[in-house]
Amino acid sequence: MGQMLKMKVSWAFANGATIPSHGLICRKSKDDFTDIVKGITDWTTLTKTYHHFLNQYDSFYVETDMRAMYNPSRMKIIGIAAQKLADKIKTFARFAIGRTLG
Repeated sequence: MGQMLKMKVSWAFANGATIPSHGLICRKSKDDFTDIVKGITDWTTLTKTYHHFLNQYDSFYVETDMRAMYNPSRMKIIGIAAQKLADKIKTFARFAIGRTLG
């Protein structure tokens, strides 16, 4: 895959991941964690990271940064889950209090 095509693919992925609201992670390859850049949320950093990996390894792997602080979609789901848990705790607490007082 030529360098220009690699860049177009990276940019298409980044646009789909909705930079800057969502972060990206870049590394040498899918299963190699020896050189990794996390929390990429701007085009300048993505460009520098892109050139770093292509110059060092002639390829790279890009994925969405799923850490909640870099992924508003995940934050929303975590918030919903937390609310459901809080509602269950409140229901249980009301039940438990009612049984001990009654």
